[in-house]
Amino acid sequence: MAPTAAQQLDYQVKIREKYFTRLQLAYDLIKKPEKVSIFYARCDNLLDTFEQFGKVSDNIELLNTQLDNTQTPVNTVAENKSFDEMYFEVKAHLAKLKNDAAEAAASAVTENAGSSGTTNPPTSFRLKLPTISVPVFSGDLVEFPSWKSLYDEIVHTCEQLSDIQKFSYLKQYLQGPALATIQNVSFCAANYPLAYRTLTERFSQKRIIAATHLNKILQFQPLMKDTVSSLSSYLDEFCTTVESLRGLNIPDFRGVLFVFSFFFFLSLFQQ
Repeated sequence: MAPTAAQQLDYQVKIREKYFTRLQLAYDLIKKPEKVSIFYARCDNLLDTFEQFGKVSDNIELLNTQLDNTQTPVNTVAENKSFDEMYFEVKAHLAKLKNDAAEAAASAVTENAGSSGTTNPPTSFRLKLPTISVPVFSGDLVEFPSWKSLYDEIVHTCEQLSDIQKFSYLKQYLQGPALATIQNVSFCAANYPLAYRTLTERFSQKRIIAATHLNKILQFQPLMKDTVSSLSSYLDEFCTTVESLRGLNIPDFRGVLFVFSFFFFLSLFQQ
């Protein structure tokens, strides 16, 4: 039996809430400069979130017309307005961060050119890193996507940096197991792509990252204090973990969940 218009409407509303929450999490990070790397990572799918939200809203409006007189249609005006305001706030903040980084890089080029007294191309100068600093990555798979997004934005895609400079920065922002991954790659300009590719392949294993997120969810402890701030902090961490799982876009996620559940409960029985 095909679902009724009301059932389809309920489903579309839940999908809309998913995209609204995804954007809300990015919007909340605007006021948290210490989490700029996570903000960059969440903005990777910004346009897709905007487009999907629009499609779902259109579906809701269409289904509203198919309801009978006893059913209440879903209001889309308020949700659409709030979503649009958050979207353009996030987009404007992202543009500002990129502009600040570009201005910092240009300023560094000018300073180096003035002090050296040469007219060589900008790529010959030793640039300072932009004011947005790249955190040190030590090998935590969960942290790698956000770290990589920020590193790519500031260092890897910077055309004013030579490969040997990029290699130097790459090693500077790695430690522990992450640094050990590229330790045997000879330090020279020609080997930078190899070092970058080796690191990316080692820590971009989506299924392992998903298992780490799932394990984190199962290890959540009950709230020690029944307060609004404690509940808010708990929900923030839970929603961030769930959205990180969704952001991996694993095609066969049910298979990953099944395998993880099997080994998780097997470990419980063996204890």
